[in-house]
This record gives sequence, C-alpha cells and structure tokens, in this order.
Amino acid sequence: MIRPAREDDLPGLLALHRRVFGRALSAQERRWKLADQPSPVPNVWVAEVDGRVVFQFAGIPVRVQHRGRQRWAMQSVDTMADPEHRRRGLLTETALLTFEQWKRAGVAFVFGLPNQNWRSRLTALGFVALGEARWWVRWLSPLRRLAGTVTLLDDPAPIDGLWAGTADEGLVKDAAWYRWRYLAAPRPFQLIGAHGAGRLAGVAAFRCDGASAIVAEVQTAGLDTARDLLKAACRAAAAGGARRAALLVHSGTQLEQAALAAGFVPRPHSFPIVAADLAGGLPRAALFQGGDFDVV
Repeated sequence: MIRPAREDDLPGLLALHRRVFGRALSAQERRWKLADQPSPVPNVWVAEVDGRVVFQFAGIPVRVQHRGRQRWAMQSVDTMADPEHRRRGLLTETALLTFEQWKRAGVAFVFGLPNQNWRSRLTALGFVALGEARWWVRWLSPLRRLAGTVTLLDDPAPIDGLWAGTADEGLVKDAAWYRWRYLAAPRPFQLIGAHGAGRLAGVAAFRCDGASAIVAEVQTAGLDTARDLLKAACRAAAAGGARRAALLVHSGTQLEQAALAAGFVPRPHSFPIVAADLAGGLPRAALFQGGDFDVV
C-alpha cells in the first residue's frame, strides 16, 4: 500500500534510514528537513508491506520564482528502499503516484541531485538534466578577521530587500527561507553580510565542521561582492579552526567566477542537476547553489 507518511511511522523510517544510508538521522533533523516547512500537499509518501514501511519517497517543499511568478516545487530527498524489497518496482510506482498528488496540488516541478542508484529510473520518471554541480575547494590560512565591509548577520530581516532586488528563476531566498535553511538547521550556519551605500549588498552562509567548512550560499548581484563574501567566509572559517573550505557550484554561473577569484579550485567530478516537469514547466536558467540541496 502506498500512502502519505504518518507520525507513527517515524521510528520505522529512522531505522530504515540507518539501514539504507549507514548513519543515524535524529528525529529533530528529520522534522526540520521534512516537517517544519509549509506544504500544499503531503510531501512524504511511503510504501507499506505486511504492516511495515519498506520504501520512502520524499520532497522538501520550497517556494520558487518560476517563469515570472511564485510557485511550489519539491526538492527530492532521502529516497530509500529496504534492501529486502529492492528491484520490485517500488521507486517507479511510488514516485509516479506521488508526482500525481503533487501535480494536483499545483507543484510546478521536482528537482534534485540523484545518486547512482537511480540509473535508468531518472528517464522513466521524466527527469531531465538542467546542468551540473561541482565541488570547489580552498585550503585556508589562519586569518583572523572579516573584511572591512563584511560583518556577521544575526538578523536575516534585511535579506527581504536583498532578495527583492536579486530575485531570479529559482528558489525564493527571503529572510524566512534563511531562518529555516541556515539559522534553524540542526547544525546551524553563520550568516555574513556585505554592505554598501547604507544597505545590504550581499549575504553568504557558511558552517564549520571541525577542520572543514562549507559555504552553502552566496547571494548578491555583483561579482566583486560575491568574491569578497567568499573571502570573508574563508577568513571566518579559518579563525574558527577550519583548514579547508568547500563550495558546491552550479557550473557556468557567476559564482564559478567568484570562486576562482577567491582562491577556490574545482574538483574533477560533477553531479547532474535534474528536474521533472509536473505541468508547471521546467526551470529556465535557474541558478542553483549548494544550499538548494540537502547534500550541504
């Protein structure tokens, strides 16, 4: 039986996550990822066999600026099948039923970074490639302060004005989104803002995990400001003890140029960015970033 997930499925789904991915996911992390955001439709669907949940197809509901207006989209995450129930068509059957429910609720498209287990199912489910993402890395020096016009940003409220001036095809990245995605995350990020002419000119989000740091987001209209934000994030990460910073970049975007100017170098391998149209039309020239995906 395929149905929306229920609250009492939680213990079984957490156990399934451990079996499939080899690591534990806390109830808090799952709630933040899959329950804390508003959604026009159930966003987690499961397949049940003999009273036990053996498959999950899930999406993070996000607002997107899409073809000139705001729409709902879903980021496909944490697709998982019990090892004893693989290769039985559960992915195709569950995904197609889920897509139909999301389509009826007005979801424009589904997008994500698929792993190798999807193989031919991507085409069967209607996914097409939109581009590729690549990790860029910079080794850090122990610098101790932020750049002069870049400061820590404790209150994301000014981001509303920044987003209104930089809105493009892609996720709606207003203050509410930054609060959920970065400040309320189980492992919170820090925000830094670049200021000019008395207003917020750009924002970046980064997090240190021991010796490594991830820069998840750089939002600005200017190449120079993007470069300065990346450099400032690296300085702050180095001051926090990080020895390396990583950035997931959508190839061919301005962020690629800024990363190069800030001392990052690309890794050799890339990941496909894919989307499936649910009658809303595929994104046109969407500029994805690392923070748009749950791998960051």
